Amino acid sequence: MFNFKRKQYWQEIPELIKNRNADIFIVSYPKSGRSWLRFMLSRYFSYVYQIDFELSKDITELTKSVNSASKIAFVHDGSSYTQNYNFSYDELPKESKKIYKNKKVILLVRDLRDVMVSYYLHCSKRDNIYHKEISDFIRDRKFGIAKAVEFLNIWYLNRNIPEEFMVIQYEDMVCHPLGQLLRICKFLQFPINHQYGMQTVEYSSFKNMKFLERSGKLKVTGRFGIGKLQTEESYKIRRGICHGFVDYFSKEDVEYLNHYINNNLNPFYNYIF
Repeated sequence: MFNFKRKQYWQEIPELIKNRNADIFIVSYPKSGRSWLRFMLSRYFSYVYQIDFELSKDITELTKSVNSASKIAFVHDGSSYTQNYNFSYDELPKESKKIYKNKKVILLVRDLRDVMVSYYLHCSKRDNIYHKEISDFIRDRKFGIAKAVEFLNIWYLNRNIPEEFMVIQYEDMVCHPLGQLLRICKFLQFPINHQYGMQTVEYSSFKNMKFLERSGKLKVTGRFGIGKLQTEESYKIRRGICHGFVDYFSKEDVEYLNHYINNNLNPFYNYIF
């Protein structure tokens, strides 16, 4: 466990140390849809700034190549597991998030029941670091629903720390991809072009991204490709639907998740079941 009294908490988190000079942070709990958003922003940025699009180039790298563009970083803000740390729900740092002061922050959120499924498959099939059942996973102090809820609640309490703060729901991105993409790009101060937006949405469709991953073309990013267990469920891009959790949880597990979320997640996020 890190000594948070000795340092600011972000000084113990490698992803925050690396990106501390970013102008805009896109923050999310693991498996909330950031890979899709990241891919869309990279494609759109390449269009509007007339940069040759390469699958190996990420939006973080692209914004650094254009002097007039705000520098963007994608972070999990200490909520994901790494080789160095994996906080339990009651270990997540709660103090003021000073690293985000005078910055702009987008918090990407998703129905936590779907998050739990995707995170379980990532940990058990893709990375092969969790070996119990999904019912155990959602009750686990270091992976389960309590940690995800606590992470979002902490951000609610700290939402006034950034200079500007915006919440994006994954479900809105699925239902209205063009509108949400342009809304995000406006917040990021990218030039707004509806034609490029439509082309980006088409190129970043679930069908095309699944094809690119299965064909091996996305391996160059270092974030896609088949996982350690070499199964269909170990791919990063799997189903691309909302409320797919019903195919994985028992009735008792759904009741447990619904009850926990309804009684503990701040209603600010508008996820009531």
